[in-house]
Amino acid sequence: MKRNRIFPVALALLMLAAFAGVSYAGGGKGTDAEFTGRVIYLGENHVELKRGSKELRLAYTDATRIFDISGAEADRSAIELCQTVRAVYRSAGGARELLSLSVVGEGNCRK
Repeated sequence: MKRNRIFPVALALLMLAAFAGVSYAGGGKGTDAEFTGRVIYLGENHVELKRGSKELRLAYTDATRIFDISGAEADRSAIELCQTVRAVYRSAGGARELLSLSVVGEGNCRK
């Protein structure tokens, strides 16, 4: 008899947890994504990253946060060509806005 009571309650909790996760992921403006790759271009208002054959152009905003290799917050001058970086960005209305950029590896380009 107890088994008959526990199963529906457990199923209801599982469905509630799954629904809460889906509704949170879809909330807000646009969707957040992460990309790890190499810096191939630094512009005034955007940065371009590449991993394999995929290239990504991300626009800076006033809210963009930059972190150097030690994890300390830095400005855009900390970003150099060929560095490996991890970018978190939001796709909204066809544009990709850079939320944060963290340097994870030094560049190995010849200067």
